[in-house]
Amino acid sequence: MRIRQVVIDSNEPRALAEFWSFATNRKITSDANPYLTLEDPEGRDVTLLIQRVDDDIKPGKNPVHIDLFVSDPEGEADRLVTRGATRLATHDGSHKVIVLDDPQGNVFCVIDPGSTEP
Repeated sequence: MRIRQVVIDSNEPRALAEFWSFATNRKITSDANPYLTLEDPEGRDVTLLIQRVDDDIKPGKNPVHIDLFVSDPEGEADRLVTRGATRLATHDGSHKVIVLDDPQGNVFCVIDPGSTEP
């Protein structure tokens, strides 16, 4: 069994897809209602699907989130803030973890790749 895709619900899928395209350096490869698809061009990582939903999105901490492993967590967090992310917390321990919200309030983390822990 393999996890092939992660789906993020959104009332404004185009804006959210553009944010995640910027964050993950992926192109939006398909716009087939209700999904916008962001695929890894090398086919190594999971596909992100941004799904249009008309229901209310529940506010608060999401029970599932995305971790982005990057060589410069501070620099990456700063870069993502320029596109609408919001810093929530920074944890310095054996590795640096910066917790952010995307522009629609979905929590995600940028993490030093020296760590294999989530």
